[in-house]
Parts: sequence; structure tokens; C-alpha cells
Amino acid sequence: MRKIISVIFLSISIFIYCEIKDKKINFSEKQENSEEVKKIEFLSIHGYTKEKNKIYFAGIQLEGVDSESFEYLGNEYAKDKNHVYAFGDNSFLSTEDVDLKSFKYLGADYSKDKYSVYYGYRKLEKIDPSSFEVLGGFYGKDKNNVYYFDSKINNADPETFKVYTEDRYIKDTIYNAEDKNNYYYQEDIVKNKKK
Repeated sequence: MRKIISVIFLSISIFIYCEIKDKKINFSEKQENSEEVKKIEFLSIHGYTKEKNKIYFAGIQLEGVDSESFEYLGNEYAKDKNHVYAFGDNSFLSTEDVDLKSFKYLGADYSKDKYSVYYGYRKLEKIDPSSFEVLGGFYGKDKNNVYYFDSKINNADPETFKVYTEDRYIKDTIYNAEDKNNYYYQEDIVKNKKK
């Protein structure tokens, strides 16, 4: 059975047609025998939607979500009173071992609680959450190391590490970050400053 859905997105209402079947939302351009209008609230551009007391991610209903306390945090992160949710590897994962009260999304797919730092849905090992910060461009650092995505950058100096929003050039070398010793492009050292 097809149903008309009124979509609210950034205070703009539009009508689209969909079918809610087998806990999935299937969108279409044609209306066939519509019998009722349902209201779907788009919570994020990353695929979270809410219909009455049900939460969906990318059109698939999420099981066990508390819709009353459900909160979109940023990018593909959300939480309710029981879990933190992060999307990864084409499956929706619930991270149950996080401290819900201190958990926050930091940006660039990084998040943390008072015990750990996460990249996407993966817990990163041996990172100090109290000093961890996002630098931009998928770089992050704690008091001991610098990271690109979920990988530690060997020999990078966290105290002097800087990230640039645009690529820079020295002769034939392209870089987007530097510290007191090296120029970096992503996680690779592309030029040593002392040579």
C-alpha cells in the first residue's frame, strides 16, 4: 500500500510518495491508491528520519531505539538514553560500551567520551580523550600523537602540528599539514624540513 508523506526539511514541506513495508521506507515518484498521509521528520541530511515513534536510518527502521530521547549529534552519529549509534560498513551499529553522559561528536567523524576516542564506529586505542581535539581535514591529536582518520602519524609533533584548509606547495612538493620537523600530505611525510 502506498502512502503520501509530508516531508519537513529545514521548514520546507513537500509531498513525496512512499511505501512503508517490512520496516523499510521505499520512495517513489507515483502515487497509487494512497489512503492516508503520514508525516516523516527528516532529522539530518545523513539519513536519520522519524515517523511517529519510529526512527529510520537510510530508510531502514532501527530496532530498540528510544524515540523520545533520540538525538541527532552530527554527521552519522545519534544517541538515545540507552545507546550511541554510528553508521559503518553498511550496517547500523550500536555502541553500548560508551559513557552516554559524556559522549559527544567532535567533527570529521571523531567523537569521544570521558574514557575513549572513536573514529566512526571504531574505538581508537591508546588515545588520551581528555586532551584529544579535532584539527580539521580528518586530522586529530592528543597530547602524545597526531592522527589522520584512525591512524597514528609516526614522528609527528602534536605541539607544533598545523593543518591547512587548502593544499600548499614547496617547489614540487604538495602538503596540507606541517610540524616543526616535516611537511605532511595526509598521513605521509612528504618533505623533511632539516634536509
